[in-house]
Amino acid sequence: MTDPTQNPPAAASAVSTAAIDASCRWPLMVFFGKGVGWLMIGSLLLLISSIKMHGPGFLGDTAWLGLGRVKPAAMTALAYGFGVQFAFGMLLWMLCRLGRVPLLNAPFLFLAGGAWNIGVFFGWLGILGGASTGHAYMEMPRAAWPFVFVALGLVALWGLLTFHNRSERRLYVSQWYLVAGLFWFVWAVSVAAYLLVFQPVRGVMQAVVAAWFAHDLLHLWLGAVGLAALHYFIPKLLGRPLYSRQLALFGFWTYAFFAPWGGLARLSGGPLPAWMISSGIASNAMMILPLGCIAFNLYKTIEGDLKAARENIIFRFLFCGGVALCAGWLLQILLSFRTVSATTAFTFAPMAVDHLFLLGAFGLVGFGAAYYIMPRVSGIDWPSAKLADLHFLCSVGGLILHVIGLLLAGWVQGARINNPELDFMTAIKSSIPMVGLSTLALLIFLAGQAAFFLNTQKLVCRWWSPVMRECCASVGLCRSGKVEVES
Repeated sequence: MTDPTQNPPAAASAVSTAAIDASCRWPLMVFFGKGVGWLMIGSLLLLISSIKMHGPGFLGDTAWLGLGRVKPAAMTALAYGFGVQFAFGMLLWMLCRLGRVPLLNAPFLFLAGGAWNIGVFFGWLGILGGASTGHAYMEMPRAAWPFVFVALGLVALWGLLTFHNRSERRLYVSQWYLVAGLFWFVWAVSVAAYLLVFQPVRGVMQAVVAAWFAHDLLHLWLGAVGLAALHYFIPKLLGRPLYSRQLALFGFWTYAFFAPWGGLARLSGGPLPAWMISSGIASNAMMILPLGCIAFNLYKTIEGDLKAARENIIFRFLFCGGVALCAGWLLQILLSFRTVSATTAFTFAPMAVDHLFLLGAFGLVGFGAAYYIMPRVSGIDWPSAKLADLHFLCSVGGLILHVIGLLLAGWVQGARINNPELDFMTAIKSSIPMVGLSTLALLIFLAGQAAFFLNTQKLVCRWWSPVMRECCASVGLCRSGKVEVES
């Protein structure tokens, strides 16, 4: 298959990649820069919540740092502050590159970035202040959502206009996932916000909508953008076409058909019609088809060049993100079965799978994409290769230990809760050593994100200094046309 990102047609050669990257500069620097800041905040709050799991007295005198507020605030920062903003940046840049078209009227997307961060900040403060809605991944109070919808509308509109105005008409695999993911996300967040925040449905239907949305956020939006990035960057970094377009096509359509329904399996054992739970379990089990196609297609593309995974920091992140995606889906399929969920439901195990998808399958791929995209849109190389290596080692190592700790804690906790001879507190305390391992892992993970944050701030400062000099010179603030700005 011919990859249009590697062999652009002559008709599209007039639009250089440098011009495309320059058109994306301001909105992408906002999305990625602010996303890294939210990643630090979310990782720190996630560490605090983990400590409180086995040390409830930690920061116990501060009401807004209670476990019931810190944990949803952490997941909101990670999902909306980091995850969605990185997804916005990756989507816009890949649509421009694949379509061979510059991003038009970028200042509107700069405003979208500001509106999104204002909305997430108000929502985050509302959660810490005790105004959470109580629905996973939909905790932000009502006042935050108008900002979110304005920003989402602008990004969706500009994404579709960019796709429509493309000069490269042949579609590449990544564009399928990007455009479909954009429609899925707009649809899912609009329906969920209406039914859970603005006009709440009653009774058990709230749990149904919340489970459906949480699943779609992770898999139909963040998962779709992550898969688009894997299909784009892996062939591009290796300088070879994707192994099979037919396999990619089959993988995409089976993913689109089965992925939306798997969220209902989260409610196994709840007071719902059996067919709802069974449809979620069956959909998750059938995800083995797209997972197998995608994994085999990417493996055959990489085959013979695994050495690149050790030498290229971007490839290492992408490769580990792909492995995390496969592991996460296999775990989700396993935990969906009733015989397994009877033990793992309402324990740490489902949380481990969610974190694996958010911070592993999407997070690691997003890190790799950021290491590739940010130097190209800013024109500045990453300041420190050592900080990048530290980021990789701490992110992957911390995530592995974190997921293992939560899975073990969930299984031990669930097995002992189901033992009628043990009282509830004894069963809960039995998981403390494994939760402690998870806390140590999150500390390692946080150290990696601190390295990423520092590296990003250095890059942004080096990019921002000449921008400030040019702005000051253009308005005559300096006699010599230059200004001293500390980089």
